[in-house]
Amino acid sequence: MRDEDSSSSSNGMLLEPSATMNDLPSEVMKNIFSFVGKGNYCFVAPVSKDFCYNYLTFDVIEDKFAHRLDYLQAIGRNKVTTAEAASTSFDLAEYFFLHAPDEFHKRVVKSAILRGKVDIVEVGHAMGIDVKELFLHKEDIVGDMLRRGDLEMFILLVDLGLLLDRNDAQELLRTISYVGMTGQLGILKWLHENGMCKDEHTDIIFGGATFGGNIQIVKWTESTFNCRCPKELARSAVCSGNVELVKYLENKTWDEYTILIAAKIGNIELLQYLLESGCSFNDRWIGPSAIENNNHEKVLEVLHWLHEHGVPLDEKTCTHSAGFGNLKALKYARSKKCPWDDICLEIAVQSHDLEVVEYCLTNGCAIGTNAICHLAMRDGDYDRALRMLKLLRKFSVPWSEETCSVAAGHGNFEALKWAVLMGCPWDRRQCAYYAAEDGDIEVLKWMKSQGCEWNERIGARAAEKGHLETLKYFRSDGCHFDKYTLTEAIWSRNFAIVEYCAEHNFPFDERIYEYVVDKFHDPIPIIKLFQKNGYPWHPSACKEAAHKGDLKLLRWLRYNGCMWDEETCNL
Repeated sequence: MRDEDSSSSSNGMLLEPSATMNDLPSEVMKNIFSFVGKGNYCFVAPVSKDFCYNYLTFDVIEDKFAHRLDYLQAIGRNKVTTAEAASTSFDLAEYFFLHAPDEFHKRVVKSAILRGKVDIVEVGHAMGIDVKELFLHKEDIVGDMLRRGDLEMFILLVDLGLLLDRNDAQELLRTISYVGMTGQLGILKWLHENGMCKDEHTDIIFGGATFGGNIQIVKWTESTFNCRCPKELARSAVCSGNVELVKYLENKTWDEYTILIAAKIGNIELLQYLLESGCSFNDRWIGPSAIENNNHEKVLEVLHWLHEHGVPLDEKTCTHSAGFGNLKALKYARSKKCPWDDICLEIAVQSHDLEVVEYCLTNGCAIGTNAICHLAMRDGDYDRALRMLKLLRKFSVPWSEETCSVAAGHGNFEALKWAVLMGCPWDRRQCAYYAAEDGDIEVLKWMKSQGCEWNERIGARAAEKGHLETLKYFRSDGCHFDKYTLTEAIWSRNFAIVEYCAEHNFPFDERIYEYVVDKFHDPIPIIKLFQKNGYPWHPSACKEAAHKGDLKLLRWLRYNGCMWDEETCNL
């Protein structure tokens, strides 16, 4: 709990809260505030700023704010709110427009747009708040508004010149398409009434409407522009899963992909209609397509329906089930005598699902001769990756040097250690490179104890990734470096490592001055460092300065003794 800071109340500044309603369970907050009741700010004021903020904001978010005076007094005493809370009430927003910093104004207006608070946006604009920069990347604002179908806000933003520049044909087409896709008939009608939606846009409307499954938009467009939605868009309607729209389009000619889309959506009513409409169900990818649905229960329903209607389920069904980590679908496919695919185990390992892999290994899935243990090492969950590796080795799944290299490359050094101790072959140099890039000195020490030797290129790996302490460790361990260590440090723009290399006379490329001029905004401090430590001038420095058009730097280089050549003068 924090004490009130009386000195801060006089400066009138608004502070962001360090805690919000989300910091306590909502039910707990409701119980406390219900007991306290509204308008009793003085009762909760002694607790803490955060508690006051939660108490006051709670009613604002609920849009039942009944004690505005207390709230305004709280603001005056540094009891702070957020832009989101301020945008829920016109009175609050107006107060903040008068007292809060400019950046806070813009956030209030943006939040008001997303909440559909037209009056707040209007008064903000009237008070000269520049919100145009909010629309530099306006897709999120416009998309949210169109999904809500907020016609009033849409009209306001158009009137303010923030949306639909009539000279920007592409923006108009994108908007019309999105309106059709989201089914906002009111906005579409307004665009039509105001001369923005015309006959030439019907294909765009139909495309968006069929993809979004919005039959009302399709019918309105047909009626308004006296045209017919192309039957070819029936496949787009299938993507939406709207059976009514698919039937309305009366298409009887289906291509080979239609059934795959329907199977992936998992809409059995749609599948039944397509079957009755003569759509071919002979494609062997129908079963695998159904498995791509994230709803595993729906996948089971579709697989059962397909099997009952004679649709072939083959080894690809098993492999897809394993690849998507759908154990229930895999078990169902096996119960219907679906054979294993040669690559099923490999695909299962890449799904990183331990249960699926264990089921494959214990139910006759071919292990094969390919060393696939390295696939388990690609998992970013290090603990799960190690458990997967142990499971695979329990069933004698082959491994190779790649297992250790991939483990090291992904930073899973616990798995690397276990694999090495269990006798897995490994490329010591490659693994050492990966460890140097990771910068873990303890791992490098362990590698040294396992027979790893450092070559002159390993320093460059550490320098490239910015690991100064790792570079110091290599040097203290007697490692020799080549010119690429310093070069990589320059290319990575890491001043600390460049300084360390220069002070310890690391080998250098004769063009290091050129690299410094190219990579650093202010290369002079580094150039001085190199000169101090005896690195000789090279004309490529002047050449690069001239190439960049930096006359000031070129003069400085020449004044301090850097030579130039004919090529520099020709620039």
